[in-house]
Amino acid sequence: MSTARNMRNTFEDKILSMLGKTKRLKIQGAYLEPTTRSTSITLSWGTLEESLHKYFTAHNKPDETDAILAYMKENRGKKSTMFLKKVQTVDLPAGNSITE
Repeated sequence: MSTARNMRNTFEDKILSMLGKTKRLKIQGAYLEPTTRSTSITLSWGTLEESLHKYFTAHNKPDETDAILAYMKENRGKKSTMFLKKVQTVDLPAGNSITE
């Protein structure tokens, strides 16, 4: 699947570079037009840290990024879920069982 996506992206890049100033490419009963797609950057500790540094710099405030991140890491909640885990069987001596 990823190979197909990579091939499509490669062909799209080649076609976009060949289009140049042309706005459309006519194909069987339709047009292909260059379009911009925007997606959000994944929020991670690194991107959060960069954003906070930029915020404090832009607002001429003392940079408290390290303190904020330390607090968030120490106080973030945890989530637990139940699942089945495969456990290797153990040969027990006769008369013993795990359920006893």
